[in-house]
Amino acid sequence: MNYRFDFDEQLPDLPLAFDLDAVAQLFEERWPARNELDGPPGKIKVIRLQDTKYKPAVRCVTTYEIQGERPDKSPWETIGVVEITPSGLTHRLFDADRKLPWLALAIDPAGMRRRFAELLGGAGKLDGIELNKIVTVRYKPGLHCVFRYELHTPSGEQAFFGKLFSKEGERLMETITTLYQATQEKLDLPRIPHPVVYWPDVQLLVQPAVAGGVELRTYAFDTSQDADLREEWIRRAGAYAAALHASGVPSPSKRTFEEDLQDLH
Repeated sequence: MNYRFDFDEQLPDLPLAFDLDAVAQLFEERWPARNELDGPPGKIKVIRLQDTKYKPAVRCVTTYEIQGERPDKSPWETIGVVEITPSGLTHRLFDADRKLPWLALAIDPAGMRRRFAELLGGAGKLDGIELNKIVTVRYKPGLHCVFRYELHTPSGEQAFFGKLFSKEGERLMETITTLYQATQEKLDLPRIPHPVVYWPDVQLLVQPAVAGGVELRTYAFDTSQDADLREEWIRRAGAYAAALHASGVPSPSKRTFEEDLQDLH
């Protein structure tokens, strides 16, 4: 069945948000330059639709994994955003988020190299540490963003995940630290990578990457994988989430079933 997505009269541009070729054309022809030096990036390809937030007759915000290609250069990736309201359609890149102004610091190669060098080697210790790549893994407009930082260090290649938040980052750091300590004492809890540092000026919490790890959301919904194996991954994820809820570690915020039902409605 082919879905047309033309059911919302107040959002006539809604079908475009789910047409990946049309989104690619939009970004290619009208690249959302942040300043005069940001020219067209070349050929644009939309890898996949990443997230959708839709409020009927009011707004639809979609995010996409985008790949750009320039002649004689390696492909690069970013995240694009399309927002549709009754007033029309706007598009931008993820780092032009007014509610997350510190995104620019989190993707600054020189600044992040200095931070990781001082974290791993001490103040002023830049020798032997290079930031090879910054990958934007997941982005929720106005809320949070996850990055993967790949580094070359004197002890070998290392990778870290940075989780950037709009608010309460310090409180979350405390919660994850407590959870990590609990997982060291209770073997029935899932393992949690230890928090390495929290940089308050970037609202960024850093944890080491799990060696050989894969993103559950991508893996579990990959239809090329065996269905029984995917189902087992989802069951294990649910069991781990239940174990964390039963761990006794207090949460800084609580969410009720009534609130979930309101969102579903």
